[in-house]
Amino acid sequence: MFASLTTEAARSVTAAPLIDPRLADTPVKRQQLNYLVRCALRAGEALQTTSRGVLYTFKGEIGLAPGWTDRALTPTEQRWVSACMLAHVNYFGKHVKVLMEARDVAPVPFLTRSQADHRTYSLFEGAFFGNLFTAAPVAYACQGKKTAVQRANPVIRDRVCTQPARTVSGRVRLSVCGFVVTGPCEEPGALVGGGRAYHEVINVYLRPRAR
Repeated sequence: MFASLTTEAARSVTAAPLIDPRLADTPVKRQQLNYLVRCALRAGEALQTTSRGVLYTFKGEIGLAPGWTDRALTPTEQRWVSACMLAHVNYFGKHVKVLMEARDVAPVPFLTRSQADHRTYSLFEGAFFGNLFTAAPVAYACQGKKTAVQRANPVIRDRVCTQPARTVSGRVRLSVCGFVVTGPCEEPGALVGGGRAYHEVINVYLRPRAR
């Protein structure tokens, strides 16, 4: 379930019509579309549609694929938007504020963070990558390095998508979110999934809580 929060999108928006209203005809689809649009479009942009007589507006914020309103996502945009959506997933449906940052060169200013940001959000949860737009969607996560004190912090209990929960086919580790956990982010091959090395990767940092 998508439930983590970043910053609030701009209140004044320019809305375009959603080309396929079927993408928003159920509560689950609307929730997914909300995060898809948040990741893909820029602040001040939005998509609108009507379902069962109710008008819905989905606001952009991060801007990883601003051209999406006029054309299909490119493969690179698919991977960036997928990483962003995966970074927002919260298995428990809880609203947990996170700090998102591109692992390498940031494609948009939103994914560039300051030292002050990192002092506040000092707990490295892990990194997310994959492609949710292919015929066979793939979702990956690696685990951030943590001290014993950080591993004991209560916020860890609310963010579990980087934590292996079971093993399938003898060696593939899955989290409860259904993501393939590739191991510690610092290890060679941690950003490889299905034989492919990913460069569209988003690190997620958490703000430690008082116990």
